[in-house]
Amino acid sequence: MADLLLIPGIGGHPHFHQALVDGLSRHHRVHTAPHGDFFSQPFAGLAPHTAYWRARLQAVETDTLTVVAVSFGAHIVPGLLQAAGPAVRRIVLISPWLPRMPGRLALALTGAVPERIAAPWLARRLMRWSEDTGDAAAIAQMRTALYDDPGRVAVRWHRRLLAIRQGLDWTQLDRLARTLPVDLVFGQAEMLGRLQRAPADALAARHPHVRVRHVAGGHEIGQQWSPALAAAFDAILAGE
Repeated sequence: MADLLLIPGIGGHPHFHQALVDGLSRHHRVHTAPHGDFFSQPFAGLAPHTAYWRARLQAVETDTLTVVAVSFGAHIVPGLLQAAGPAVRRIVLISPWLPRMPGRLALALTGAVPERIAAPWLARRLMRWSEDTGDAAAIAQMRTALYDDPGRVAVRWHRRLLAIRQGLDWTQLDRLARTLPVDLVFGQAEMLGRLQRAPADALAARHPHVRVRHVAGGHEIGQQWSPALAAAFDAILAGE
């Protein structure tokens, strides 16, 4: 079986992507973990996240692997691969935020508000929105089981969002994509994917080494795995 490193989204824990983990595990050894600040004080910026996942990458005992990163996790990848470690054969970014993404101005304004005020408000809004994109009861149950102090959770979400408010670093990603395949994957039912369909296709047209895929499912693929998703990811990971 081939090896695969899965970097979770803004929720911070791979359990929020359990359907994806289980689906990918059919043909891959999936290496994953919570974000480095999940059980500690929230990180500020992308740099400590990148250092943490670079160490996870280097710890995988294999010659080659595929990196699959979800939403917030996708923004860690461009800086992740600038070090020694297993040779990455493919990058798959699920529901990334592209440059000039919708909501960028709102995030910039939020960054000007003191964290103690902005973090609880932003976390509540995002949690309600994410529950609307999947199985609300299952998501709420996982949060109850996994999240510790609500204030610290809110600060984590707030800092992660501010860290990616400029969108994906396309210049860095483009350099990587000149030497290995990159797939941008959006769920057909996700609002973010619909809003970003035109800019994603335009970017891919300018950079033919990048492919844009629209697959069955919602934001971050969602909590359900299906034969259609299985077929789509089999094709993506096979380079078809």
